[in-house]
Amino acid sequence: IGSGTGILVANPIPEVDALDPAFIDGTITAAVAEAEKRGIGRKELTPFLLARINELSQGRSLKANIALVRNNAALAARIAVAHARLKRMPK
Repeated sequence: IGSGTGILVANPIPEVDALDPAFIDGTITAAVAEAEKRGIGRKELTPFLLARINELSQGRSLKANIALVRNNAALAARIAVAHARLKRMPK
């Protein structure tokens, strides 16, 4: 943006795509416990967790993540367009 500062934008998942918090929290807890029990860590941890959470949620977590990425991309595009318009405004 040219000011030497940053901006943090929080963009939640659309409500229609969100998973029940209790369900996904339990699913994540189970996957983390399984990783710990199996000694999975370091660079293998994230891929294991994503795959296991996807399995435990019967694919719902993947669909939610895809919806979140699409929503984030749409918001990023709107922000970029607004920023470009601001830069064209006379000072």
